[in-house]
Amino acid sequence: MKETGKATRVGVHAATGFVEAVPRPGQTWLELLFEIGCFPQQVVCAGTGLCGACRLRFLAQAPEPLPEERRRLGEDELAAGWRLACRHLPQPGQVVAPAHTPPQDHALPAHAARLLAVDIGTTALKWAYADPKHGPFSLPNPQAPAGSEVLSRIRYASVHPQGAEKLRHVVLDAVRSMAARGVEELVVVGNTVMLALLLGLPVAGLGAFPYRMPVFGGPVCLGRGIPAAYIPPPLAPFVGSDITAGLIACLTHHLPLPLLLVDLGTNGEMAWYDGHRLVATSVPMGPAVEGVGLRWGRLAGPGVVSAVDIGPQGIVPRGQGPWQGISGTGYVAIAAALHRLGALDRLGHLVTNPPSPLARRVVAQHRVAEDGRWLPIAGAVEFGEADVEELLKVKAAAVVALEGLLQRVGYEVASVAVAGVLGSHVAVEDLITLGFFPPMWRDRIVVLGNTALAGALLLGQDPNLRAIAEVFPKQVEVVDTVAESTFAPRYVAAMQWGAWGGGE
Repeated sequence: MKETGKATRVGVHAATGFVEAVPRPGQTWLELLFEIGCFPQQVVCAGTGLCGACRLRFLAQAPEPLPEERRRLGEDELAAGWRLACRHLPQPGQVVAPAHTPPQDHALPAHAARLLAVDIGTTALKWAYADPKHGPFSLPNPQAPAGSEVLSRIRYASVHPQGAEKLRHVVLDAVRSMAARGVEELVVVGNTVMLALLLGLPVAGLGAFPYRMPVFGGPVCLGRGIPAAYIPPPLAPFVGSDITAGLIACLTHHLPLPLLLVDLGTNGEMAWYDGHRLVATSVPMGPAVEGVGLRWGRLAGPGVVSAVDIGPQGIVPRGQGPWQGISGTGYVAIAAALHRLGALDRLGHLVTNPPSPLARRVVAQHRVAEDGRWLPIAGAVEFGEADVEELLKVKAAAVVALEGLLQRVGYEVASVAVAGVLGSHVAVEDLITLGFFPPMWRDRIVVLGNTALAGALLLGQDPNLRAIAEVFPKQVEVVDTVAESTFAPRYVAAMQWGAWGGGE
């Protein structure tokens, strides 16, 4: 390639043809591909080098492979120029071709309906229609190359020129496509950062303590080609309108009060409500609960393991293959099954000589690599100790936040609604086995699925429910568990399977 002044140009072979680009200093290939529209809508770990989903092929001047690339890619692929886009900065003269290039006309599932509800999550966008009912549908959040969790999105929006506008418009374009077939009204929910970005509001105040949340909620105009929208008010800097809508959904299920809503996603959000008093908290959990940043992690869908059985032949996925990966729910199911069997210890290591013959037969199938032991699941898909460590971090964060909330309300809980990515298919017994919840809650837990989306549909259909939702922010007490001096030691103590530390 050539240099123009001080700007070094690089080349990209994409679906739209050959593209020349000028990278910014310190920008990775992943960010560059995202900004010029040459990276497909897919979930990526955005910098850890674990998922391998941002593969690209260097057609000229391939860099030396990094250790994580040698673990993730085969020798033949490395020799052919394949690398991970998140791990390399563009250099003069390089030319690349992404593994998957976005189609020129990417149409989302869209339906004719009066009302559309959209849940903007950090990892995925989910939506459903009413009148008539269609959905829910899901696709990876197109902002993912800019970071896999909210703080990385805040940094991207605050530091990079036009970063906030880029993040805003990729989601607006998706919403515009969802509403393309005559939708008349839109209700949008999501975590506070995602909604602030969507509305073009400053997010820098959410990036450092003391956190400052931009004020929003109510009717809004999102832009041309998008119908009139309503956004329920958020409750706290990191407790968004997804929880506001989720509480509305829980109330329509007439669950016994006091009610505890636990929404486990990239950002864990929890709310306790007794009909008068509302207490909420949040904790960063990371994208592993969504399957992101794990070796074989994928969003739930066809060909993705979400439930398993264990028998003499080993771990057997339920459903139809061919299998391409494991969802967050699938990882929880596998870890719980192995832990019950005695094949996975409390610290997340495979037990090399477990007590039962069945456990020994299952564990005997493992292979040893630089990053620990790996068990075969189906085809090339494996479950490994390196992934278990990331899951333990999720579990520890959830437990410490939940304990902090329960201490504030005196451990009075009559019903527990599990929502978020684990709220659709997870088995209650798996969560209890791994220590997400205390065993005495076994009969109080209800898995409700995406309460944020369900609540958004209800808020679009019944104006009276909006009046209830708009009172919540005036009632809420916020527990800032992460800011407490005891958070770190309690987090470390909770990094064990089955180690529930709370009480009643």
